[in-house]
Amino acid sequence: MLRVLALCWLLMGVTLAGGLDQYQRFLVADPSGGDAASGRVRPANISDPDGKEAAGVRITYLGTNGYQLEWHGSVLLVDPYFTRASLGRVALQLPLHSETQTVHWALAQMKPKAVGVLVTHGHFDHNLDIPEVMRATGARLVGSATTVKLAELAGAPTGRLRAVQIGQTLRMGPWKVTALEARHDCVFGKEPYPGEVKKNTPPAQASDWKMGVPLAFLIEVGGKRIYVDSGGRLDGPVPRVGKVDLAMAGVALKDSRERLPALLKALRPRYFLPSHQDDFFRPLNRPFRFGQLTDFPQVVRMHSEEHLPGRLILMNYFQPWTLR
Repeated sequence: MLRVLALCWLLMGVTLAGGLDQYQRFLVADPSGGDAASGRVRPANISDPDGKEAAGVRITYLGTNGYQLEWHGSVLLVDPYFTRASLGRVALQLPLHSETQTVHWALAQMKPKAVGVLVTHGHFDHNLDIPEVMRATGARLVGSATTVKLAELAGAPTGRLRAVQIGQTLRMGPWKVTALEARHDCVFGKEPYPGEVKKNTPPAQASDWKMGVPLAFLIEVGGKRIYVDSGGRLDGPVPRVGKVDLAMAGVALKDSRERLPALLKALRPRYFLPSHQDDFFRPLNRPFRFGQLTDFPQVVRMHSEEHLPGRLILMNYFQPWTLR
């Protein structure tokens, strides 16, 4: 069913949303991060003009639901996905491969090393590039048992894999990370590729990258509290973690937009960054464009009309912004 619907979507060839030009009032970026509106990129590993590291947690958006978080030289990654397999390849269930050259192009825009990489669930648009990212950055993987198993089958370094359960807290350098319960939103009424890994062969096509148990994460460092998920549903759990400084919450689909008021009222963030809303079938070296099923204008209206907590912000690819 998902394959048929995705094929119909592909054949339509319709782009229902544009880029960031009309939303410049929401864009945030550090002065040294380049021009977020134009898409010109200054690599995040270049020091600030005064040679000092910015106070606070420096965040770089990596596309899809991916982020780099920096604190006093320590780096934590979330859901880095750079290959951007085409919709046609995904819909037709053709083999997917992590594109090494593309991954290293993206990593060149970032810090060279990381203490860890958090992955919210096992789907290809979160997990496909993890083995290469781990090899290149030295990071260890933290995710569900399914996420870890898929990464291992795909060639991830086995000594740096950590499967976590809901409610578990661990330390990674200065970072305190707690795994939280989450739900995956539906695509055309269905959860995409649900379940666990049932074979011990490397994942090949999109449907091999099973969802497993979805996770959200509470990340704490330097007195800052950051919540991140990749989406959710109305029937999903409401995080009981108290007030956060930043909520990076997936709003790609109707389900995740419907649950947004309850989520933000529970988290009471100072900042709200809608996530997983770009067209992740589009190469990452092209300008940001909203996905076909996203509706950022609805997010803006909902945030305003319901007086939801948190300043609404947007970020462009590889344009660092510091949470202070």
